[in-house]
Amino acid sequence: MEYRTLIIGIGAMGRNHARKIMSGDLPNMHLEVVCDSDLGALMKFRSENPDVPVALIPHNGEKDQEAIEQARRNGIEVFNTAKDVIDHYDCNTLVNATHNPSHIPVLEDCFSARDEKGVCKIRTVFQEKPFAHTYEEAKQMEGFIKDNDITFNLNGILSFSPIWNDFVQSKNDLEKMGFKLSSVQCTYGKDRTNDNRPAPNGWVGLEAIHALDISTFDMRDVAVKNGSVTALNGFLAQNANMDDDSGVVPFGHQSRFSAITACGNPVSIDIEGSFAWAEQNRRVRYSFEDNSGQKAVLEVEFDRRGEGTPQDVLTRAVYDKNGEVLVAPEEKISGADKLLGYYKAVVDPADQKPLYTIDRAMKVQGALEKMGQPDKTIQIDAMAAPKSPQLFKPLDIRQVKQAPTVKLQHHVS
Repeated sequence: MEYRTLIIGIGAMGRNHARKIMSGDLPNMHLEVVCDSDLGALMKFRSENPDVPVALIPHNGEKDQEAIEQARRNGIEVFNTAKDVIDHYDCNTLVNATHNPSHIPVLEDCFSARDEKGVCKIRTVFQEKPFAHTYEEAKQMEGFIKDNDITFNLNGILSFSPIWNDFVQSKNDLEKMGFKLSSVQCTYGKDRTNDNRPAPNGWVGLEAIHALDISTFDMRDVAVKNGSVTALNGFLAQNANMDDDSGVVPFGHQSRFSAITACGNPVSIDIEGSFAWAEQNRRVRYSFEDNSGQKAVLEVEFDRRGEGTPQDVLTRAVYDKNGEVLVAPEEKISGADKLLGYYKAVVDPADQKPLYTIDRAMKVQGALEKMGQPDKTIQIDAMAAPKSPQLFKPLDIRQVKQAPTVKLQHHVS
């Protein structure tokens, strides 16, 4: 299949998508056209990629006549709707990289493009996170995507890392040996101590979807526990503007969930996020126990920073019932391209990675909605903001110099 692709939204993330599609790594994808309502963004993209057509479309249907005239003076095409762009360039694939509130309106516009038989022209959608701005509007779009048999893949980028495949394999191996998952802990956030920009929807809007993705893998009945959602509100950066309140943002801090594994056992999940950590933290820990009391831990860290390119790391350790090390922590490291994995899951017939389907997107959307309604809010300032995660200390492969080689006793029930 040839994926004739339209990108809508050519900001930083849209440019990342464009670079990947044009890289040559995806030979059956072709970037037909890029469009945006921001003329400046279009002109910047065209200056860097003169061979790719660019088109100006209105923002929420509101035409900016001055921008239209300037676009035409600069040889940039102007269309009334995204539907018109799809019809003109005969696109069958959409990359929706617009801002969160625009995700559903853009899908509605694009899905209105039909062929002579009335079939939706867009057959494949690569959707930036989150799926929608609210659960209610997501629900309205869910049925259309399913009814029209449209291939949908949400950019939950972390699960497309090769290290996640290694994690899934290790998790399956432990479960075959009689270990049952008992708890999950996740710390996820960026270093924003010098950032005084407002954060739309706080941590929930920008970070929590990733934390949920890696904390609720292969689980059902995921539910936020009542009274568990705590938010922080205040100045994140010392250079925040005290006069006009720029830099004062609400953001999620802690949430607790209950869930059921595919094997049917209950799991508790704790998630912590912050915009005020002194460094980036993107880490999840899965804890297991078997009938004899032996414990196993799988920990995944994404985008570990050091010299060179950030790397994704899986660490595994096993302990006896007294907490003594049976198998010393060991690491598996990957620096592979997650965005490439995201695309290949759809366009490469040989790829076996599961898509981030509309069903999965809806489950996460519902949890995000609840996380955005805190049970309590704590006022802070930059000096009092948390500087590091509090949930757990990372496994350290250096913490055990020597560990005995022990044959594990597994009791599969």
